[in-house]
Amino acid sequence: LKITLDGVDPLVMRRVVVPFRIRLDRLHEVLQEAFGWTNSHLHAFRLEDDSYEAIYPDDWDQDFVGPGQRRDEKKFRLCDLLHAPGDGLIYEYDFGDSWEHSIRVESIDDEVDPHRTEGVVWIEAGERACPPDDAGGIAGYQEMFATLEDAPYGEEAQGLPSTTASSIRARGVVEMKKDSFSAKGRAVILAQAPGSFRIEV
Repeated sequence: LKITLDGVDPLVMRRVVVPFRIRLDRLHEVLQEAFGWTNSHLHAFRLEDDSYEAIYPDDWDQDFVGPGQRRDEKKFRLCDLLHAPGDGLIYEYDFGDSWEHSIRVESIDDEVDPHRTEGVVWIEAGERACPPDDAGGIAGYQEMFATLEDAPYGEEAQGLPSTTASSIRARGVVEMKKDSFSAKGRAVILAQAPGSFRIEV
Protein backbone atom coordinates (compact mmCIF):
# COMPACT_ATOMS: atom_id res chain seq x y z
CA LEU A 1 0.00 0.00 0.00
CA LYS A 2 1.09 3.56 -0.64
CA ILE A 3 -0.33 5.96 1.92
CA THR A 4 0.03 9.73 1.57
CA LEU A 5 -1.03 12.41 4.03
CA ASP A 6 -3.26 14.69 1.95
CA GLY A 7 -2.69 18.44 1.74
CA VAL A 8 0.69 18.54 3.51
CA ASP A 9 3.68 20.09 1.73
CA PRO A 10 6.30 18.69 1.49
CA LEU A 11 4.93 15.19 0.94
CA VAL A 12 4.51 12.81 3.90
CA MET A 13 4.24 9.24 2.62
CA ARG A 14 4.57 5.64 3.75
CA ARG A 15 4.79 2.47 1.70
CA VAL A 16 3.57 -0.49 3.75
CA VAL A 17 3.25 -4.20 2.96
CA VAL A 18 0.29 -5.77 4.77
CA PRO A 19 -1.68 -9.00 4.45
CA PHE A 20 -4.51 -8.30 2.00
CA ARG A 21 -6.94 -9.95 4.46
CA ILE A 22 -6.06 -7.57 7.30
CA ARG A 23 -9.09 -6.30 9.24
CA LEU A 24 -9.64 -2.56 9.10
CA ASP A 25 -9.22 -2.12 12.85
CA ARG A 26 -5.79 -3.78 12.54
CA LEU A 27 -4.93 -1.62 9.53
CA HIS A 28 -5.72 1.40 11.71
CA GLU A 29 -3.08 0.18 14.22
CA VAL A 30 -0.56 -0.23 11.40
CA LEU A 31 -1.20 3.29 10.10
CA GLN A 32 -0.88 4.79 13.57
CA GLU A 33 2.46 3.08 14.05
CA ALA A 34 3.77 3.80 10.56
CA PHE A 35 3.00 7.51 10.70
CA GLY A 36 3.82 8.05 14.35
CA TRP A 37 0.37 9.22 15.45
CA THR A 38 -0.56 8.70 19.10
CA ASN A 39 -3.92 6.94 18.57
CA SER A 40 -5.60 9.50 20.81
CA HIS A 41 -8.42 10.53 18.46
CA LEU A 42 -11.29 8.98 16.52
CA HIS A 43 -10.73 7.66 13.01
CA ALA A 44 -12.65 6.29 10.03
CA PHE A 45 -12.02 4.58 6.72
CA ARG A 46 -14.13 6.03 3.92
CA LEU A 47 -15.03 4.45 0.62
CA GLU A 48 -17.47 6.37 -1.54
CA ASP A 49 -20.29 7.34 0.86
CA ASP A 50 -19.73 4.63 3.48
CA SER A 51 -17.74 5.05 6.69
CA TYR A 52 -16.00 2.16 8.49
CA GLU A 53 -15.35 3.05 12.14
CA ALA A 54 -14.72 1.72 15.63
CA ILE A 55 -17.96 1.01 17.49
CA TYR A 56 -18.75 2.94 20.64
CA PRO A 57 -22.24 1.70 21.58
CA ASP A 58 -23.24 4.84 23.49
CA ASP A 59 -22.98 7.11 20.47
CA TRP A 60 -23.06 4.76 17.48
CA ASP A 61 -26.30 6.18 16.09
CA GLN A 62 -25.47 9.82 16.80
CA ASP A 63 -23.66 12.49 14.85
CA PHE A 64 -23.39 10.60 11.56
CA VAL A 65 -23.98 12.90 8.63
CA GLY A 66 -23.98 11.70 5.06
CA PRO A 67 -25.84 9.65 2.49
CA GLY A 68 -23.91 6.41 3.10
CA GLN A 69 -23.86 3.88 5.90
CA ARG A 70 -21.83 3.74 9.07
CA ARG A 71 -20.23 0.30 9.48
CA ASP A 72 -18.22 -1.58 12.12
CA GLU A 73 -14.61 -1.67 10.94
CA LYS A 74 -13.96 -4.96 12.80
CA LYS A 75 -16.32 -6.75 10.42
CA PHE A 76 -14.46 -5.75 7.25
CA ARG A 77 -11.10 -6.64 5.76
CA LEU A 78 -9.01 -4.65 3.32
CA CYS A 79 -9.78 -7.22 0.60
CA ASP A 80 -13.53 -6.62 1.11
CA LEU A 81 -13.14 -3.01 -0.01
CA LEU A 82 -10.20 -2.97 -2.40
CA HIS A 83 -9.74 -5.58 -5.11
CA ALA A 84 -6.97 -4.59 -7.53
CA PRO A 85 -3.92 -2.37 -7.94
CA GLY A 86 -5.03 1.24 -8.23
CA ASP A 87 -8.01 0.81 -5.89
CA GLY A 88 -8.06 3.17 -2.95
CA LEU A 89 -9.84 4.58 0.06
CA ILE A 90 -9.45 7.40 2.58
CA TYR A 91 -8.34 7.02 6.19
CA GLU A 92 -9.23 10.01 8.36
CA TYR A 93 -7.60 10.47 11.75
CA ASP A 94 -8.71 13.08 14.30
CA PHE A 95 -12.04 14.48 13.14
CA GLY A 96 -11.13 17.90 14.61
CA ASP A 97 -7.82 18.28 12.76
CA SER A 98 -9.11 16.06 9.93
CA TRP A 99 -5.88 14.39 8.81
CA GLU A 100 -6.88 12.54 5.63
CA HIS A 101 -4.64 9.82 4.24
CA SER A 102 -5.07 8.47 0.71
CA ILE A 103 -4.48 4.70 0.62
CA ARG A 104 -3.74 3.08 -2.75
CA VAL A 105 -3.06 -0.56 -3.60
CA GLU A 106 0.17 -0.73 -5.57
CA SER A 107 0.38 -4.50 -5.98
CA ILE A 108 -1.10 -7.74 -4.67
CA ASP A 109 0.97 -10.84 -4.01
CA ASP A 110 -1.03 -13.65 -5.61
CA GLU A 111 0.92 -16.25 -3.63
CA VAL A 112 -0.41 -15.10 -0.25
CA ASP A 113 -2.64 -17.70 1.43
CA PRO A 114 -6.10 -16.06 1.67
CA HIS A 115 -6.89 -18.00 4.85
CA ARG A 116 -3.86 -16.96 6.92
CA THR A 117 -4.75 -15.50 10.30
CA GLU A 118 -1.52 -13.61 10.84
CA GLY A 119 1.09 -11.95 8.74
CA VAL A 120 4.10 -9.70 8.79
CA VAL A 121 3.57 -6.00 8.26
CA TRP A 122 6.55 -4.34 6.63
CA ILE A 123 7.10 -0.60 6.50
CA GLU A 124 8.97 -0.56 3.23
CA ALA A 125 9.63 3.14 2.70
CA GLY A 126 8.61 6.57 3.79
CA GLU A 127 9.12 10.26 3.25
CA ARG A 128 9.30 12.86 5.99
CA ALA A 129 8.14 12.98 9.56
CA CYS A 130 4.43 13.15 10.30
CA PRO A 131 2.94 16.25 11.96
CA PRO A 132 2.43 15.91 15.70
CA ASP A 133 -1.04 15.25 17.09
CA ASP A 134 -3.17 18.32 17.89
CA ALA A 135 -1.29 20.56 15.47
CA GLY A 136 -4.53 22.19 14.29
CA GLY A 137 -4.94 20.40 10.97
CA ILE A 138 -3.18 21.40 7.77
CA ALA A 139 -3.57 25.17 8.19
CA GLY A 140 -2.58 25.16 11.86
CA TYR A 141 0.38 22.90 11.21
CA GLN A 142 1.71 25.00 8.31
CA GLU A 143 1.32 28.19 10.38
CA MET A 144 3.01 26.61 13.40
CA PHE A 145 5.79 25.33 11.20
CA ALA A 146 6.43 28.78 9.73
CA THR A 147 6.43 30.39 13.18
CA LEU A 148 8.89 27.86 14.62
CA GLU A 149 11.10 28.07 11.56
CA ASP A 150 11.38 31.86 11.81
CA ALA A 151 11.84 32.13 15.58
CA PRO A 152 11.51 28.82 17.46
CA TYR A 153 11.72 30.47 20.88
CA GLY A 154 10.35 33.91 19.99
CA GLU A 155 7.32 35.66 21.47
CA GLU A 156 4.92 34.36 18.83
CA ALA A 157 6.14 30.78 19.35
CA GLN A 158 5.39 31.07 23.08
CA GLY A 159 1.65 31.26 22.26
CA LEU A 160 1.61 27.92 20.43
CA PRO A 161 0.27 24.75 22.09
CA SER A 162 3.22 23.65 24.20
CA THR A 163 3.19 19.90 23.54
CA THR A 164 2.87 20.28 19.78
CA ALA A 165 5.44 23.06 19.53
CA SER A 166 7.84 21.08 21.75
CA SER A 167 7.40 18.06 19.50
CA ILE A 168 8.35 20.07 16.42
CA ARG A 169 11.26 21.74 18.22
CA ALA A 170 12.53 18.35 19.43
CA ARG A 171 12.49 16.89 15.93
CA GLY A 172 13.90 20.06 14.44
CA VAL A 173 12.04 22.12 11.86
CA VAL A 174 14.75 21.61 9.25
CA GLU A 175 14.82 17.85 9.85
CA MET A 176 11.04 17.59 9.48
CA LYS A 177 11.21 19.36 6.12
CA LYS A 178 13.96 17.10 4.87
CA ASP A 179 13.49 13.44 4.02
CA SER A 180 13.90 12.51 7.67
CA PHE A 181 11.73 9.40 7.85
CA SER A 182 13.57 6.14 8.33
CA ALA A 183 11.72 2.87 7.75
CA LYS A 184 14.16 1.06 10.02
CA GLY A 185 13.03 1.28 13.60
CA ARG A 186 9.48 2.40 12.86
CA ALA A 187 7.01 0.28 14.76
CA VAL A 188 9.61 -0.24 17.44
CA ILE A 189 7.14 -1.37 20.10
CA LEU A 190 5.86 -4.28 18.04
CA ALA A 191 9.08 -4.97 16.17
CA GLN A 192 10.12 -8.51 15.21
CA ALA A 193 12.84 -7.16 12.96
CA PRO A 194 13.88 -3.61 12.02
CA GLY A 195 10.95 -1.96 10.29
CA SER A 196 8.58 -4.91 10.61
CA PHE A 197 6.14 -6.38 13.08
CA ARG A 198 3.78 -9.33 13.26
CA ILE A 199 0.08 -8.65 13.57
CA GLU A 200 -3.08 -10.71 13.80
CA VAL A 201 -5.09 -10.00 10.68
